[in-house]
Amino acid sequence: MLDAMRTHDVLIVGGGLIGCALACELAKAKQRVAVVEKGEPGQEASQAAAGMLAPHAGAGRRTPFLQFLRDSLEMYPQFVGELESETGLKTEFRRCGLFYVVLSEDDEKFLEEKREWQVQSLIETGWVSAKDVRDREPHIGSCVRRALYFPGDCQVDNVRLFAAVLARARKLGVEFVPESPAIRVWIEKEVVRGVLTEKEKLESPVVVNAAGSWAPFDPELGFEIPVKPARGQIAVFAHHAPLFRHIIQTRRVYLVSRDDGRVLVGSTVESA
Repeated sequence: MLDAMRTHDVLIVGGGLIGCALACELAKAKQRVAVVEKGEPGQEASQAAAGMLAPHAGAGRRTPFLQFLRDSLEMYPQFVGELESETGLKTEFRRCGLFYVVLSEDDEKFLEEKREWQVQSLIETGWVSAKDVRDREPHIGSCVRRALYFPGDCQVDNVRLFAAVLARARKLGVEFVPESPAIRVWIEKEVVRGVLTEKEKLESPVVVNAAGSWAPFDPELGFEIPVKPARGQIAVFAHHAPLFRHIIQTRRVYLVSRDDGRVLVGSTVESA
């Protein structure tokens, strides 16, 4: 049996960082918002990341999406400033910069090509000698030949960030519907009516799909959502103090230091 129907201005499917951050903005605009989550908020991809905000180092070519990422990054200081002020929680956001290090001749060729189009695209970057890298990062290995430096790239502790977003959403009166997998967007006569979950019908004229890897949850939607799950693995090492001031990246791994001394090392991407 379906429970008594609940009505909202907006329903958001997916209780990760994106869904909850959007819920905050809508609630600030006086909308009645509910977030429908198949498990508990923030327990999937929002927890399992290194918190790199590095559109410049990660880009392979100039695209509209790259500009979207750059514009988003420019909004981050205000975004986290409001979060920290409203909740009293720290996010460890900082504009730390990134060293993309050269370890081999293949790396040299790869990064020379990357730098060429990025300079043409007016992305701030430049070569740093091995000595300068080690002067700024004493724990870097002697195998580093030189590095491409991206001063505009940033990092944030994604776990702390989500905790602040969730606290802000609850403070603003966002309703959460956990342990409720969405199974279909409720549509009648080509008009969106809400969401059907395994437990109940939720009514709303607006439905936002923020389900991430699980965005194609409704096989009857009538159009394809070209999103597939992917996963990676991160090794975390404990240390008594931060090892690196910058993000360190190679073509194979990246290293991100947290304020408590942990070092996150990411290495894999798997379709799964």
